[in-house]
Amino acid sequence: MADPRARRHLGEVVGRRFLIDRLVGVGSFAWVYHAVDKSGAEAAVKILYSEEPSAGLRFAREARVLKALPRNRHVAQYVDEDRSRDGRPLLVLEFVDGITLKQGMERAAKVTARKAVAFLAELCHAFVGLHQLGVAHRDVKPENILLARTGGIKLIDFGLIRDAQGILQLLEKEEEALGDRIFADEIDTGVLAGTPEYMAPEQFADSAAEEMTKGRTDTSSDVFSLGVILFQLLTGLKPFPMRDVAREDYARELLRYFHHRIRLTDDDVPAMPAVPPSLQSVVRKALRADPKRRQPDARVLMEDLLLSLIHISEP
Repeated sequence: MADPRARRHLGEVVGRRFLIDRLVGVGSFAWVYHAVDKSGAEAAVKILYSEEPSAGLRFAREARVLKALPRNRHVAQYVDEDRSRDGRPLLVLEFVDGITLKQGMERAAKVTARKAVAFLAELCHAFVGLHQLGVAHRDVKPENILLARTGGIKLIDFGLIRDAQGILQLLEKEEEALGDRIFADEIDTGVLAGTPEYMAPEQFADSAAEEMTKGRTDTSSDVFSLGVILFQLLTGLKPFPMRDVAREDYARELLRYFHHRIRLTDDDVPAMPAVPPSLQSVVRKALRADPKRRQPDARVLMEDLLLSLIHISEP
């Protein structure tokens, strides 16, 4: 356990019944623990450790959205909210026993077209409720997709969500019951939000915008990220890889990659010669540089994927 501060929460009871017994992960602003109650029911407990005001606001937004989402078997479910003994905000979530998609990809670099379509269609289900609210996840990557040992997938880590279409802001204005207006303040100006190799080009451009309210990052940005994952499943390669560099050179490489990505056009998407043409067209549409030319949300992407199966002859 790298951070000694994380130890203080071991043995703590949260959510009125869950005993924290081990640390399972460390995010950019929260620790994630495994916990169990007297009946043996398991939970994941996410405790905010960052003191940055923006981190606290992101944490509150994540809780609000997870609580508001319709129940979805492909999203780690909200269970409860609480505070730790030392006053830190925490979230109690469904615990998923499994591995990440990244770990799964390390075991099998690529899969057949039919398996890739089936997997992505299932993953798209995870985004339907989120995109109906006009909210973008913004950090869609293999590390944030869990493959449950009991079968199925779970989308996790909503810490970078963005109320892209302003629906939640409007609800805050209209419904007094929502309390504090946590979506009213803009905290993304000048922030590169996401994981570079999976980010849509507008996410890079918006990080340099003077006013994020004019940004283009939306549900179609998640579609781009899903397209990157689909490309990777089909080919075993990332379509827009960064160079492997030493840690001290990462900032320089990120700047180079930033400028490289915002200059790419649709013609720069690598070829996929072994992929059926019907599926290639779906992937290329998801990876369009112009967000208006992509599938607008995960539901439409899922429909396109399922239609592509008609023309795929492989078993």
